[in-house]
Amino acid sequence: MLVALALLFAQSATGADQPTTFIKLQSASFQLSDAVQPPTSDSWQNVALPDIWPSARYTVGDNGWYRFDIELSSKPKENWGIYIPRLNMNAAVYVNDYYLGDGGQFKEPLARNWNRPLFFIVSPGHWKSSGNVIYIRLKSYPGYGRLDPITIGPEFSVRPQYEIQVLVQNDINRALVLSTLFASIFIFGIWLRRRADSMYLWYALMALIWTLYTTNNVIRDIPVSAKMWDWITYSSTAWWTVTLAIFSHRVAGIIRPRLEHGFLIWAMLSTLAYALTDIRFISQTTVIWQVGSLVIGFIVVWELLAEARRERHILWLGISIAVVLMTGIHDWLLQSNFIPRWSHLINHILPYSAPLLILYIGWYLTGRFIEALRESEQLNITLEQRVNAAQKALAASFEELRVLEISRAAAGERERIYRDLHDDVGAKLLGLAISAQRANNVQEADLARSALQDLRDVVSRSAQNETLLSDLIADLRVETGQRVNAAGLILAWSFPSMKTDFTISAETALNLSRILRESVTNVLRHAEAKRVSIVTQIEQDQFVIEVVDDGKGCPVENLKQHRGMTGMRTRAATLNGTLEWTNIEPHGCKVRLSVPLQCLPPETRG
Repeated sequence: MLVALALLFAQSATGADQPTTFIKLQSASFQLSDAVQPPTSDSWQNVALPDIWPSARYTVGDNGWYRFDIELSSKPKENWGIYIPRLNMNAAVYVNDYYLGDGGQFKEPLARNWNRPLFFIVSPGHWKSSGNVIYIRLKSYPGYGRLDPITIGPEFSVRPQYEIQVLVQNDINRALVLSTLFASIFIFGIWLRRRADSMYLWYALMALIWTLYTTNNVIRDIPVSAKMWDWITYSSTAWWTVTLAIFSHRVAGIIRPRLEHGFLIWAMLSTLAYALTDIRFISQTTVIWQVGSLVIGFIVVWELLAEARRERHILWLGISIAVVLMTGIHDWLLQSNFIPRWSHLINHILPYSAPLLILYIGWYLTGRFIEALRESEQLNITLEQRVNAAQKALAASFEELRVLEISRAAAGERERIYRDLHDDVGAKLLGLAISAQRANNVQEADLARSALQDLRDVVSRSAQNETLLSDLIADLRVETGQRVNAAGLILAWSFPSMKTDFTISAETALNLSRILRESVTNVLRHAEAKRVSIVTQIEQDQFVIEVVDDGKGCPVENLKQHRGMTGMRTRAATLNGTLEWTNIEPHGCKVRLSVPLQCLPPETRG
């Protein structure tokens, strides 16, 4: 549309390139008269076109006649056209006293042709060989009367000019009016779904008010009196400015309630002023009150540009409103007759720039709403996933609670059995150990102590969920020292150089204890050793226990058949570890247990 407008403006500006088959009439004789037919008096005065009616003319009347004396070289043999590009407010055309037509009714309210060109066809029979006269009757309201130069000529050369102007001034305006009306309805529907976000409501009001205002550009026959119509039209300019300002505050997150209340009071005062102003002075009143709209526009642009550092869309909104503000200033200067019209095609620019701003903002809001919907849908999906996960977690929690209750019941029963074993069997093992010690039977005493310690491990470790690896090593050191010293051997123990302050499960602690205890038992029973060395160390990602003696060596060939060693392998496999027996020179045996660290701690501390 902008490209088409540019081409049309270029065509309108190149008057020198227009064909010479038509005649442009730039002067006329004028007579102020209430007559409804061409006047017969001779009180005509010469005027140049465009003729803008001065205020003094309205003190006499609001109905005037223009006379154009036409001399043709020959009588036309084809239809001619009379093209009136701009007039205000209504006109009727006569050729040689023959009535061609008019722009609508001349009674109140007048047909409004201020933004509509007129075109009339003159058949060849209505022309004379010489002395042709064209009369144009013009009726207007005070402050509006105007007639621009008219063009006559063959219809084929004049009609295209008329059709171009109809396209620019009427068809495009009609399309823009419908577009802003649709945008208002559409965004209002969005607001009904997002009432907490008031910017949608203010946009819908702004677009609707602009639609009401620009209806004046496309409607010819108004349904109310001219006074009421002008009151509605000019009041809507103030309300459009205010709703645009408040909408801009909502978009930019600007909170200034006092300023907004001032805007609303100003709009109400302007509405009241238009209602109280007589129609004869309403055009002058409009020029004054529209200064307020320009001031509000400057305030809004300043606020938006000040906030533009936060978000890019605020900057674009501020620039767009600034452009519209400039067109508003142009139209105000044009309406106040401070600057001349630069094109016969376009009277005011604001009716073209403001709808583009409204549509741009509508596009932004629609995108914002779509993005909100997308986020809402994604949030619903995420929420549904969380609900499903919560349901699964709840189900798993219930299952864990069920298992825990069963485990607690089993643990309670197990504790009862362990207490009975400790009180009964433990007492017997302790007595056996004491008797064997008194009888100087070292092996029997150690066997009794080992069995007693196994029983204590079962009772104590099973009652715990976790234990520190450092505490386990310390307990094993004390127990092993007692057994080795009681057997008359020397014990050397190497503690880990790295930290072992992490927890391990009771089952892991029990398996480690059983493997070490069995290794020491084998040394005490079979190795005939004098010295035992135990190393507990962390090597890379492995926890290592080595038991080294200086005895007669390991029966490597019978390891698989030995029941105790088979149990040790089973426990090492439970820990995902490895267990090795090797003979060392010159004599002795080494048992090495390696367990991956990740198989030890259920929870790392520190």
